[in-house]
Amino acid sequence: MKKTKLKIGFITPAFPTFVCGVGDHIAKLCEELIKLDLEVYVITSKQVKIDTYYQNLGINFYPVIEKWDFVGWQKAYKLSRKLCFDIVHFQYPIRYPGARSFILRFLPFTLPYVWFSLVSGWIPKRVITIHEYYKVSFFAKIKLFLDILFSSNTILVNHADVLRMNKLIIPRKYTYVPIGPTIKMIKNSRETIIKFKNEKKLNSDYILAYFGFIDKTKGFEDLIRALNILKSKHKNIKLLVVGETQSSKYLNQIKETIKELNLERNIIWTGYISEKEVCLYLQASDLVVLPYLSGATSNRSTLLVPLLLESPILSTYVLGITPEKFQKKLALVPPASPEKIALKVEDIKLHPKKNHILKKSARELSSMFNWADIAKRTNDIYYESL
Repeated sequence: MKKTKLKIGFITPAFPTFVCGVGDHIAKLCEELIKLDLEVYVITSKQVKIDTYYQNLGINFYPVIEKWDFVGWQKAYKLSRKLCFDIVHFQYPIRYPGARSFILRFLPFTLPYVWFSLVSGWIPKRVITIHEYYKVSFFAKIKLFLDILFSSNTILVNHADVLRMNKLIIPRKYTYVPIGPTIKMIKNSRETIIKFKNEKKLNSDYILAYFGFIDKTKGFEDLIRALNILKSKHKNIKLLVVGETQSSKYLNQIKETIKELNLERNIIWTGYISEKEVCLYLQASDLVVLPYLSGATSNRSTLLVPLLLESPILSTYVLGITPEKFQKKLALVPPASPEKIALKVEDIKLHPKKNHILKKSARELSSMFNWADIAKRTNDIYYESL
């Protein structure tokens, strides 16, 4: 008798090509779960244009939700029942395309779930993955508690969150499962990188790189001010900005600061580029600098990409938040400290051996974030939840 495949349903407002880091994570997880012979479904927004790459993987797509209000969630649950999902998997937080119900901004996924369960009598097993806990507001934490109470299993992608949640009096199991990189890793040869640097005219005695979205929480302004300090000794130092911002207002503020500090010639903006080019730019740099204001953590995809490319990394630490392994293996400084960033960059630049050690450390840490292992651990959680 043929074994029936487990049906996994992701209810998610975001999915590529809509820009959202958590949506990208869901896409990659779906891809890996398909390899484990699971039947994977995605109920998502009408505004999401599904790339043919994902359609060809065998994922079952239903981009049918026009607005994520009470009615929209009810529609998602009705479809879930019709498709007979064994597990419904949510991810938090996530970006919503277009307008979102004002009321549901302040209510958990649980409310429409409980209502539908009472009316229909159908109670699916739920798994929720929480990508951020410590940074959300007190009110958002209350919402999450309700979602956790009505879930069979809770996945946490940040080690520090596991420690926090275990202190709470909520009778639920928390499992740490790391995230993986959401772009394809391409490790280029030395010859390819040299050729790329010549083509892009990346001629500098030292090249720093910043990767990811540009916003206030990422410490980008601290990096700009650190660059200004470094420029006094190294006129030709360059900063590659491999990323973009979703706030034109903040970007204008940053560019104004750059202009005031006369750093225009020291900064190269890549804008939106392909995954292949992301890898090339990061590998063309001497040091990747990621000065997060809340510290380096295991749930930052922008940290995982240079890690898996075995790039030397300088980031920030916050006690109780930054994992111990990161503290031992990465070059770290306190957040919001441009002077210390500049001193650490200078130290690494003057001691090539330290650069080599950081590359080796990145290689060792990268083994923690393997997608095949992530999918297997997630699959085990599904079966535990039944």
